[in-house]
Amino acid sequence: MKIAILGLGSIGQRHARNLAEMGEADILGCDPRVGTEGFVTDGWVQAVSDAELVWQWGPDVVVICAPPPLHGDLAFAAIRRGAHCFIEKPLAHAQIVGREVSDYAAQCDKRLTVGYQLRFQLGHISSGVDLTWECSQDMSQWPSQYQKNVLLEFSHEIDAACYVNGPVRAVWAEQDPHSRGWILHLEHFTCTSRVIINPYSKTVSRGCYASGARVWKFDHAKNDQAYKDELAVFLNAIHNGSPFMDERLCTGPQAAHVLRIIEACQRSQRNYEVVKL
Repeated sequence: MKIAILGLGSIGQRHARNLAEMGEADILGCDPRVGTEGFVTDGWVQAVSDAELVWQWGPDVVVICAPPPLHGDLAFAAIRRGAHCFIEKPLAHAQIVGREVSDYAAQCDKRLTVGYQLRFQLGHISSGVDLTWECSQDMSQWPSQYQKNVLLEFSHEIDAACYVNGPVRAVWAEQDPHSRGWILHLEHFTCTSRVIINPYSKTVSRGCYASGARVWKFDHAKNDQAYKDELAVFLNAIHNGSPFMDERLCTGPQAAHVLRIIEACQRSQRNYEVVKL
């Protein structure tokens, strides 16, 4: 199976290393923005300087790790050329683009999943229970393109809330003007989730709480394995020509729903209103 990685930053290099460790040998890498600049292969993957060389090569699977504004165009290009897509979160930079990509993949009978690997680390959390998701990380040194939309970068917890408690039907969002942190109130059909985001905290942490009790804590070792498991399940479905049966894989429509929630939260914060989806 030919696998192309588009985007060779830290996450692209992580996937390249994981694929090599999984025994995948036919891998080609390219960064659509800067070619091979800054990419250390360590023998994991051959790197080329132009995306057109990737398309000429004819990949069966494309792993998209470029910045979110490029996700849509790269996914359309890959699907149009007959490739299945694994897209690092988020699906796209805007809901309308994400929905179009998801629909196009389905129309072309190509498998598409989005990299929300927390699903592979959560284990069993009871559904239908009010939950509070907390996440903090210092984004102050991140490239400005990622700081422009904090919710996209912290969309793991939004997806996790939907994964556990189902779709969201209404949101209320607040933002602290000083810390620039967010509190998202997500109303599911039978319960609620609260997502607390601290994007400029010196403490890096993730956790989930129910009625004051912690029910899940982020684990770095398990997270490393979750990245591998997620990619392995995705590739296995393609190898076997089978539909996605593992619910831990985030589908296109589910990832598009996360984008819809994010845009609703931004509207809620901007207009100080409850937004129904």
